[in-house]
Amino acid sequence: MPAKLPGASPLNRVAARAHQDLLLRLRARLADLAAPVEARGVLMAEWLVGDVTSPLYDRSRADTLPRALARTIAALEPPA
Repeated sequence: MPAKLPGASPLNRVAARAHQDLLLRLRARLADLAAPVEARGVLMAEWLVGDVTSPLYDRSRADTLPRALARTIAALEPPA
């Protein structure tokens, strides 16, 4: 018996796979614990990965995913 059983996921995997580069950039930015982040960017990231209304889950909004990812990554950066 496999360790994990297949299951349904609300994640729009097709859209996520198409923008893997941006998802990896977001992950790397959030994983860099030495670099300060803006609270607004953290809230945007939380919404993007945790809310079913985000384009990462809502298939009708999948075309806005690259823009949402780019805006979230940019919003994490402290002002210059």
